[in-house]
Amino acid sequence: DPGDAALTDIALVLARTGRPMTAARDIEITTTETALGWPVACAQAGDTSVFIRQAPAGPGLLVEITTKTAAEHDALRVTLDGCALHPAFPDGDDVA
Repeated sequence: DPGDAALTDIALVLARTGRPMTAARDIEITTTETALGWPVACAQAGDTSVFIRQAPAGPGLLVEITTKTAAEHDALRVTLDGCALHPAFPDGDDVA
């Protein structure tokens, strides 16, 4: 299988650079509509789901993130314009 050779080459390059290989997560993106016809985008990866829809009371966006397990919740990292939102204070500081 030619894919196996490519993966071996990639692993060798990563080993030489000192960066560990991390298992990639499948991310599925879908779109749907609410009962009222509003568009909703959904991203799902493992036990995490992200829904993006228009805010019900205005022109803004509502982003909802749900996790199914405590481990998934603890591994989640969320940023907005470069500022950490979750975990709120990743280094124990008062500034995100």
